Amino acid sequence: MLTKNLNEDEIIEIIKEQNPEGGNKMLTLLAEKIEKRGIEKGIEKGKIEGEIKGKLEGKQNILINQMSKKFGLTSDETVIIKTCKDITKLDQALEDILFFDNKTDVLKNLN
Repeated sequence: MLTKNLNEDEIIEIIKEQNPEGGNKMLTLLAEKIEKRGIEKGIEKGKIEGEIKGKLEGKQNILINQMSKKFGLTSDETVIIKTCKDITKLDQALEDILFFDNKTDVLKNLN
């Protein structure tokens, strides 16, 4: 059997042509399978997004703790760190804190 990318209407038509009497049952089974696959994909996407959010918040918290201990932070500076959603920038700031002598130089790349 040749396969190609079919849209939903084409799949439904093929099922009806192949089995006119049992087509509705087959459509129901197909719909259930597609729904299950969608739920599984949604769960997987949620897990990935949760992992990313956890890593992001972890890096933000570590940077806040280190900056507070080394330089002290104002609430505005804490907000700058908390609003940075770029893990690469946070990683760079976590390295910069080791070498820079002031918090302005560490924070400037987070915006």
